[in-house]
Amino acid sequence: MEKIGFIGMGNMAQALTGGFIKAGKIEPKNIFAYAPNQQKLAQNAAKYGFIPCASLKEAVSKADTIFMACKPYQIEDVISEVGRDFANKTLISIALGWNFHAFEKIFSAYTEKPRIQFVMPNTPAMVAKEYSFLKRQIRSNQKNARKSGSFLKILAQSKNCQTI
Repeated sequence: MEKIGFIGMGNMAQALTGGFIKAGKIEPKNIFAYAPNQQKLAQNAAKYGFIPCASLKEAVSKADTIFMACKPYQIEDVISEVGRDFANKTLISIALGWNFHAFEKIFSAYTEKPRIQFVMPNTPAMVAKEYSFLKRQIRSNQKNARKSGSFLKILAQSKNCQTI
């Protein structure tokens, strides 16, 4: 089964995590998360059942697909710390204000890059009322877009995941 990771566990990451688990399609043992506030992360892990990680490296290394769910101003620091660990993985960014060019610039120093996709989810994901837009970019292909879209369709009551 696909293992997913979250970098950041704020409201949006909690909504996605809760929705994935509630839908019964992703087991909590296959969800890994890192957040700087380890105490709050542990509380959320107890609430949802996911695996809390003590470091960025641990979260990224254990997951096949990683959701970049931290604050936009933290992304450069995250990538400078574990950028090489994203090699050949799928990175799904939900960070507002980050686009293809921003990620292309920051990953330009790496020879092996992740497949990057952009998603605009919303908090109704928690109750399976999700409506998302999925934008395919950087080293992504239709198969990867379908994989990322399938994560979001888990949360949708109907065909609410649009690829743009």
